[in-house]
Amino acid sequence: MFPFNKLSGLYKSSAVVSAWTLLSRLMGFIRDILFASILGTGPIADAFLVAFRVPNLFRRFFAEGAFSAAFIPILSKEYEKYGIQGGILFTSKIASFLLVFILPLIVLSEIFMPNIIYLIAPGFMEDAIRFELAVPYARIIFPYLIFIIFTALFAACLNTNGKFWSGAAAPIILNVFLIIALIMSRYIASDVGIIMSWAVLLAGVFQMLLLAWDSYRNGLAFSISFPKIDNDIKLFIKRFIPGAFGAGVIQVNLLVGSIFASQIPGAISWLYYSDRIAQLPLGIIGIAIGTALLPDLAKKINLGQINKQNLVQERAILLTIFFSIPSSVALIYLSHLVISTLFGYGAFIESDIVATSNALNIYALAIPAFMFIKVLSPNFFARQDTKTPVKIAAFCATINIILTWYLMNKIGYLGIALSLCIAGYINALLLLFILIKRRFYIVSNIFFIALIKIIVATIIMLLSLYVLNQFFLNYYLIPSKFINIFKLSSFIVVGVFIFFSFSHILGLKKYFISNKI
Repeated sequence: MFPFNKLSGLYKSSAVVSAWTLLSRLMGFIRDILFASILGTGPIADAFLVAFRVPNLFRRFFAEGAFSAAFIPILSKEYEKYGIQGGILFTSKIASFLLVFILPLIVLSEIFMPNIIYLIAPGFMEDAIRFELAVPYARIIFPYLIFIIFTALFAACLNTNGKFWSGAAAPIILNVFLIIALIMSRYIASDVGIIMSWAVLLAGVFQMLLLAWDSYRNGLAFSISFPKIDNDIKLFIKRFIPGAFGAGVIQVNLLVGSIFASQIPGAISWLYYSDRIAQLPLGIIGIAIGTALLPDLAKKINLGQINKQNLVQERAILLTIFFSIPSSVALIYLSHLVISTLFGYGAFIESDIVATSNALNIYALAIPAFMFIKVLSPNFFARQDTKTPVKIAAFCATINIILTWYLMNKIGYLGIALSLCIAGYINALLLLFILIKRRFYIVSNIFFIALIKIIVATIIMLLSLYVLNQFFLNYYLIPSKFINIFKLSSFIVVGVFIFFSFSHILGLKKYFISNKI
């Protein structure tokens, strides 16, 4: 009915990433269900989430966003000029440079870990239990950084060569290790957080090994040597610094949220669980399209294929709208049922369900904005323009920090989610405006027609969910875990079927396979 036949390279690459990401997210939900059931929103949960955030702050700084934006376009050009050996040589230089830089960072962070915990969670200063748990957890987890950075490097090389599966599959390993750790904690008389921390570190090793094996299998293995600052490294640093500044701004942004949330017991966990749900469509669709889009755009721009580049960008935008709007609407309508069904077990009590579902309402509203950022930013990165997205990110981060401070005093922890939502939409709209103004993206005649049809299909889907909900209410089903699972499954099946059916009836398929712009 609707997926598309005769799929383009973008669809195929996105589908590969989406399929593995979907499996990873499903495993992640199992992990989070166990986590919520065993730990709830107590001190160990908050302490572990903060400890796990420490290497992830640096990971997003070095291994995502800024790194990919600087590395992939240059690597793509190296392949175009010098072939595969030229690309491998450039990768080897970057890997050596990263290794020399990251190792001292890990050593220093291990020494000053208490100070880092105080910095990112000052609320723990008034809660000795959470602080004393977080420090040893973070010290065990932090070396995970070096493994995940090299995992990202291998993935970037593979993505540039059109190989996406292993990079998308790697997060599954982390989820599997954490699931095993949570199950083991029920039978081992030890601190659950310590067991989970070691699981994260071991998962990082195996993630890197998976990507290293796939790189070797595809003839992309590289060596490590003492780095020399030559023209290639200088060019990379020149491209990386603006993106790194932007990543730093974004991490400060996230840090502010963590600082405020640490002051309210349970808020870190409420925001974490709600964010995990909202991240499902963002990870499966937004990140998948963005991952596949960057190398595709970089190649077409380097070859001067402007019309094809515009077509690829338009399809990516429409595909994002097609999935993000109904996902957002459905999650807002079903937020309490989703949280209750997935996490409402054991130590996760009714007050936690209400608090988390309220946060989910806001995060769900932000899904289209953050998916747009993921598919609009690659157009700048593919042109080796990392400055524009960084300036926009810095501006929006400033807005977010101000709004977080203001709204936190008005509506508590929900102010953190709402400020992020508002800043996300400002970011997405500014990126789109500049792309159109610079004619990097030219809106086609069919865009608004397709948008209206997607909105119509979404409204019909929402009405179907309302009718189904009234049906359940009329039968006075006694709330239980089994009934909740049945109801949520019914909503998902009916919602997906209605949306895709009316998308087909409205003729949306042609907008994704047309070669006209």
